[in-house]
Amino acid sequence: MNHVAGILGYYIAVACLATLIIKECKSEITRSSIPLVTNETTDIVPEIVYRNEDEDDFVPYQGERFSIFDWTLFKITNSKCSGNVLLSPLSLKIALLLLYEGAQDETAYELASAMQLPATRSATRDRFSTILRSFQTNSSAYTLNIGTRIYIDSNISIRRRYEAIVKNFYDTDAITANLSDSQPLVRGINDWVSNVTHGNIPRMIEDEDSIKNSVMLVMNALFFKGSWRKKYFSPEDTRTGKFYTTDNQTIDVPYMHAHGRFYYSESSELDAKILRLPYDGHKFAMYLVLPRTFDGIEQLVDKVNPFVLTRHVWLMQDLPVHVSIPKFKFEFSSHLEPILRQLGIRDIFDDTATLTGIIRPKGSSRQLKVTDILQKTGIEVNENGTTAYVATAIEIGNKIEDETFFAYHPFLFYLEDESTGTIIYIGKMMNPLDTTGTTTHSNRRPPSNAPLEIPNTDLILRPGLNAEDRNNLFNVHFSQVLSKEYRNGNLVSSPVSVKIALTMLMEAANGKAKSEIVSVLRLPENESRREELTQRTLVSLKRNKNGTEIDFSSRLWIHENLRVLDSYKNILRTRYEADVENINFEKVQDAALLVYEWIRRVTRNTISSASLLTELEPDTRLVSTSVIYLKGKWLKSFDKAKTKLQCFYRPDGICRNTYFMKHESTYRYAYIASIEAHVLEIPYSDGKTSMLTLMPSSREKDPELRILSEDLTTVPVSAILENLKERDVTIYLPKFNIENNLNLISSLQRLGIKNIFQSNANLTKMITTDSVYVTNFVQNVKIEIDEEGTLAAADTELGYKFLSSWGNDVKMDRPFLFMIVDSVTSTILFSGRFVEPL
Repeated sequence: MNHVAGILGYYIAVACLATLIIKECKSEITRSSIPLVTNETTDIVPEIVYRNEDEDDFVPYQGERFSIFDWTLFKITNSKCSGNVLLSPLSLKIALLLLYEGAQDETAYELASAMQLPATRSATRDRFSTILRSFQTNSSAYTLNIGTRIYIDSNISIRRRYEAIVKNFYDTDAITANLSDSQPLVRGINDWVSNVTHGNIPRMIEDEDSIKNSVMLVMNALFFKGSWRKKYFSPEDTRTGKFYTTDNQTIDVPYMHAHGRFYYSESSELDAKILRLPYDGHKFAMYLVLPRTFDGIEQLVDKVNPFVLTRHVWLMQDLPVHVSIPKFKFEFSSHLEPILRQLGIRDIFDDTATLTGIIRPKGSSRQLKVTDILQKTGIEVNENGTTAYVATAIEIGNKIEDETFFAYHPFLFYLEDESTGTIIYIGKMMNPLDTTGTTTHSNRRPPSNAPLEIPNTDLILRPGLNAEDRNNLFNVHFSQVLSKEYRNGNLVSSPVSVKIALTMLMEAANGKAKSEIVSVLRLPENESRREELTQRTLVSLKRNKNGTEIDFSSRLWIHENLRVLDSYKNILRTRYEADVENINFEKVQDAALLVYEWIRRVTRNTISSASLLTELEPDTRLVSTSVIYLKGKWLKSFDKAKTKLQCFYRPDGICRNTYFMKHESTYRYAYIASIEAHVLEIPYSDGKTSMLTLMPSSREKDPELRILSEDLTTVPVSAILENLKERDVTIYLPKFNIENNLNLISSLQRLGIKNIFQSNANLTKMITTDSVYVTNFVQNVKIEIDEEGTLAAADTELGYKFLSSWGNDVKMDRPFLFMIVDSVTSTILFSGRFVEPL
């Protein structure tokens, strides 16, 4: 049987178009020459800056993180172990990446999907090469060793291309050895691992006979030793105290104590406190996440995710904190095959494994497949700092009083490289006196596969309403009002498209026109805070990862005889990255075609903007276009072969055959009692965007979805996301296309935006001539859902004039609402309802 062994070091299509049309004033307009301005963006590598050695001016990592796999791995491992847990996601990923580089077909797809790798192999290599180079930087402040080796049996030949790739991008040496002569080989491997881990893992391979039938071993080892940055804990202050275990027992353990300034945050979503303990060298830090209750550790593990943690890391404040944490030291061993199978990595362990890019078989040599993956980790936390090591074997606002952080009961911790946002170690401390742990034996019940039932209690325990939730209220209210305006049939809209268009209009407004927009959009009165929220939204609308792309583009088209205020143009350029381009509107068809071609290009041929071509009149002198484009690839694609005709029940109860897609996997689901609806999250491949489907509890209840649409205004999207739980389900989702042409004036007036449509509108911050007012506000929206993912587009046009049952089967077989959301900011990009197949 083929073996691969490795040693792992633990390293703690949517488019939105907003068009503003301004018609020529009868009074004379001074001709001005306005040059074409294009914004150029450059990649900025964020870095942590410290003002001096005594002041910790902490700035979290601002780039893209790849930690979804890390936390999912930890959660599944936790479900199989009742005691202390310690894992190294990075070490495992490096070892798996070496397999991925030689994998093809389904094997490669499973590895890439589970680890959430970038869309291309070159992007994956760039990402992890950057991380590995970061680790290889020498520093006197800490010790960090990392090493990777591949041992190839002498009876087979490694492909030269594969050997070059793993050496150039992963600094991995390929060594030819006689694996059947296991005694000297095991001795050499164990010596190498022991050397990398400073003697902490002296025997990675215990049984010499276990590798005799192997043809390949992949080894990765990592060692970290860091001192606390400010020597927070003095040995003289360490004293014995009580630690409360989950079985209501107490044990005596040594506690380290400190009182000083730390970055600290509290999370109502997690019901926990978060503390940052940086190491010397301005690169690494340990984060501790402490539940508020003694028995809250498992609820914390269920709720924790990288998006909530990232948000609270940014909310951390430098505060005086009393800290008490136990000294602890333990080792942990885990056989990872069953865990990786739950994560979706199955093919590498089966006879169907396609690892043909690694070796050239000789004679009757069999192809590679993995028979075991073993990870050994260890950690020690004391007054001086932290020592951590790992090996993976693959066969084949300031408050007035001081805060307190007393870790007297079980807690989570993770160690992060803050320069790259990479998690080195994740762990769970259940008992500081336990020195070993393993997933081999466990009395924890694995995740339930029981049928999904409607619970008796409301899952929304603390929906709350924070600043971000308030910022997203307009999106929900807009969708609800629009649903009342268009009561029948399928419907789709882009709330964020409308909001951005109105926000850009707000920049040109004064008086009542401005106050109405600010009020209805729930924008802060403070201008700098308003700008900050706008920037966060726009940043979230520019990304391209793993086949899911979101892009934002904006352009102001100006006739040469119309003078737009420089101040307004500067706002468009700096805050909205809007281009400014001259155009001759007197040649109506030529001007319309220029605008049309730009819209078609930035929407990848999704938006044709036919209404703009037909409604552009000869006296038009200014058009502003803003486009949001999204093309989402499902994180877990549906198999087209499983798409079948099935019954979809219309609101009147009549069955209508339509094509349903089917997929069996783990998804986040909940029955939200406060809105009496089943909610399912279907993530896209970027890890930050997902589709939420919401369906009433029964077919007969609320067939037109009007009650559910209204109820959604009472529950923040963030609260819904936080209460979804991972379940093994079979999804049946209809394929559908929806296209709507929506006149939004009535809906916006119902929401309270009225003045911009009246002749006394005050939009004087836009142009130097007479005031203008909005004469139309239209959105053309299209969405397509199929086995690969989602393509959606929204064309919003503003015109101005001068004053003159669920079980394990989750079947969307009756009307449902859907939302495409940014799961980090809870922003609704698109929302709609599907009530009848066409």
